[in-house]
Amino acid sequence: GRAEEAFDTGGENLSAAGDRLGRAGEPTTSRGRETDAPGFEEFTAAAESLRDQLLAQISVMRGDARTRLLAQYLVDEIDEDGYLRADLDDLTDRIDGGVALIEGALTMIQACDPAGVGARDLKECFSLQLRRRDRYDPAMAALVEHLEDLAAHRYDRLIALCGVDRDDLEDMIGELRLLDPRP
Repeated sequence: GRAEEAFDTGGENLSAAGDRLGRAGEPTTSRGRETDAPGFEEFTAAAESLRDQLLAQISVMRGDARTRLLAQYLVDEIDEDGYLRADLDDLTDRIDGGVALIEGALTMIQACDPAGVGARDLKECFSLQLRRRDRYDPAMAALVEHLEDLAAHRYDRLIALCGVDRDDLEDMIGELRLLDPRP
């Protein structure tokens, strides 16, 4: 009653400190009514898609406008696993500038984050990531080139191909396990 007199309002517009939840525990406004205001989850930023991330990175890269435009076009050919699935031979036939322009656009995409994006197969994906880590030496290149031997557990063959001992091979395999096959 005294609050109503002091604030020149009715009791329906005042709430006690504990009156913050409505009938089923929903948040209420300061007047005690349930609110239609968005919750915290609705204010969090939507996750940016891989496509959006790549386009943003390409837009600030150095290079001629045609190469950047083609790179932006090729971004739409990247699947949900981060691989470029476009037939580049077909594209070469349709575009003036040919192979050099396409290679420049592909290099732009593959310079983007995450490392390995824009690869055309698993071997290229791993080699891109290893290059970014400055770990693509001849022994690692041989291992990546012979992933089928690794999958078949032909370790003696890999030791010979890579020119390393068993401990080094195990370390190299451990490094491969840290890579993302689906960037």
